[in-house]
Amino acid sequence: MNLEMLRKQIDDMDEQLVPLLNKRIKAALEIGHLKKQRGDQIWVPEREQAVLDHVTRINEGPLSSELLQHIYTAIMDAAKKTEEQI
Repeated sequence: MNLEMLRKQIDDMDEQLVPLLNKRIKAALEIGHLKKQRGDQIWVPEREQAVLDHVTRINEGPLSSELLQHIYTAIMDAAKKTEEQI
């Protein structure tokens, strides 16, 4: 496989990832709205840790679990920042 073909594969995967990331953020926002309505705490560190534990458990590599956790921490931070803007 040549460089252009590999880059095309990455572009195709990005076209799948971006909508999934936005869908994930929308779901997190809905959860945030429900929590606010109920008077629940918005940020729950135990839940964030559970997400990190889950993605670590299902990770089959080659991405290291440490890097995967960094990515997911960034995703969850993006959800929190998005919610703050609403």
